[in-house]
Amino acid sequence: MKNDLQCEKIRSMMGSDLHALFNRRILSFRRRPFLPAAKWVVLPLLLAGGIALADEVKVKGIKLPGTVVDVTSEGVVFQTDYGKGQITIGFADIQALSTEKPRVVLYGESEETVGRLIGLHDGKLLVGEQVLTAKRIDVTKILRAIPQEQANFLSEQLRNHFRFWSAELDLGLVVEETTIRETDVRIGGRVERRRRPTRLLVEGRYHLGRDQPRDAPTFKTENEVRGFLKGEYDATTRFFGFSSHELEHDEIDQLSLRWLSQAGPGYRLVDKAATSIQLETGLAYNHERFFGGQTNDSPGVAFGTEGKIELLWDTVLSFRGNYVPAIHDWVDDFLIIGEATLAVPINHYLAFKWSVFDTYDATPDVASERNELKTILSLAWRF
Repeated sequence: MKNDLQCEKIRSMMGSDLHALFNRRILSFRRRPFLPAAKWVVLPLLLAGGIALADEVKVKGIKLPGTVVDVTSEGVVFQTDYGKGQITIGFADIQALSTEKPRVVLYGESEETVGRLIGLHDGKLLVGEQVLTAKRIDVTKILRAIPQEQANFLSEQLRNHFRFWSAELDLGLVVEETTIRETDVRIGGRVERRRRPTRLLVEGRYHLGRDQPRDAPTFKTENEVRGFLKGEYDATTRFFGFSSHELEHDEIDQLSLRWLSQAGPGYRLVDKAATSIQLETGLAYNHERFFGGQTNDSPGVAFGTEGKIELLWDTVLSFRGNYVPAIHDWVDDFLIIGEATLAVPINHYLAFKWSVFDTYDATPDVASERNELKTILSLAWRF
């Protein structure tokens, strides 16, 4: 009788889920002599969170156990316990949300707060221990929500301080020893600042190749420098204006300088965190100066595309391409520049990269080929 009264008290204090768990684990053994001691040991652990529960998201009435990997303005990045890979669940589809451990939530210009994620209400993310006292954050202003232990890393602290910036540094090195010693070194970097309605992108790379035959002097096989600068300004969520400048120096192709400038409108076909594809068009001006004094200046029309696609296991395929025909002779005087990179992550900060670069110049130097294709393997550090 005494045990039954105590159980009724417990039922009134516990929610339906905990009630069911308690019934299965404790009430089924309530007639056993060790129950009075066991229930007062187990119950405080349950109420205090001593038994670890996974993060949980409720979608269309179904509770999904797993791990909340991140939270952005687009939704919750979630790893379920039932399969591999991550999914992004939009806020409109989420009926309930909770995390076992605190998260560091970055939002707005420089704001941040720490606490468990305990729900969503009226477009606000609730952060804290109780609904009444929780911090309410507009989901459209959320940048990230990462585990507290991860936020203590130096790289994450830098990312928090420069929250609108991302950077990447990659290095590729190939040394082959046969009858000829071949050495290829590639160093590249990328810096991007994205904060609506603006985007700034700066890229650069240097490629040096040398061959050293036995008992013969060393000669260069590659000596190329490229730089890229691009700015965008959003007119709407889909339409934007852009301006870009690309510089290239290639000693092997006798190219002293190529300066390609483009400007015009663009349209985003897809604009999500995992996948983005945009189309661009406008006016362009291409200036080429070759060793020996020959030049080629041609105003043209620019057609371009840029984007990225997230594949399996967080592998990302990124690409960019431009087709620039000259206005005065669009059939025989044009320039095509394309590049694609497949980045396979090793961990949160390192990735293997396989890059393909192709340039087709319809009016090259007389001693150079029209088409130049390069493939490069490198190791990238991402911030």
